Amino acid sequence: MGDRFEIPGAIAWQNVLRSASSRWSDGRDPGDPESAHARIASGIVLPNVAPKFRLAADEVYFCIGSCLARNIEEQLIYRRLPVLSRSVPFADHTARPNGAVNKYTPASILNELRWSLDGVPFPENPEFVELDYLNANPDVHQAVIDQRFPSGYEHWLAHGRAERRPLRAPQRPLEVERLVGP
Repeated sequence: MGDRFEIPGAIAWQNVLRSASSRWSDGRDPGDPESAHARIASGIVLPNVAPKFRLAADEVYFCIGSCLARNIEEQLIYRRLPVLSRSVPFADHTARPNGAVNKYTPASILNELRWSLDGVPFPENPEFVELDYLNANPDVHQAVIDQRFPSGYEHWLAHGRAERRPLRAPQRPLEVERLVGP
């Protein structure tokens, strides 16, 4: 590694404020060569994308994930492709109708895939998260590993609910974490 170059934060901030390229738009005409639009259109940051697959009209699509998935879903719909995830009925929505189906964590996406592809029943309790339940109940986790139950949810239905088992491990207050560590 070469020599480090350091400048005080106040000077760095002033440099950012003075740079015409530090902001997306300053309200000028997009034809202005100093605008962000003109800089992008000039090819400075255009990626070279060569997809290795094609989307076919006879395929059916289901989008799962965060807002990126919603954007992909919208683009598929605009192209008149069949998207199963597009019509999720919600009575009162203020933004995107499907915004409530955003899944931000791998655990929540895994739950959705298990429910839809592995035949794991959808939980009656909307707060049930498979991985949280298994982490909170190590004996159940072992029972699933040993194949005595197909899933933590199946255990919860058969025993955990009646036993009032926790759905997730209790979290220590942040102050305790700072004092004693994780």
